[in-house]
Amino acid sequence: MKLKDYKQAHKLQEEISKLKYELEVLKQNYEKPTSIRFGTEYNVSIPIEFADCIYKKAISDQMILHTAEIQGLQNDFDNL
Repeated sequence: MKLKDYKQAHKLQEEISKLKYELEVLKQNYEKPTSIRFGTEYNVSIPIEFADCIYKKAISDQMILHTAEIQGLQNDFDNL
């Protein structure tokens, strides 16, 4: 393996590890229950779940992007 290839492989491994860590943090945040908030501005006494849906959707989208990026980097690494 040439030095250039070794450096590229090392860079890819670092990036993959970083993304896997970030993905794990996202999974933990997704599974963590969010606090139930009550709307005080409009004097309602039912929980507002809409914000929770948006939050979970954003985390889900980010997890999908991270997974795809990890797969692409892993393919690049395997092709070296």
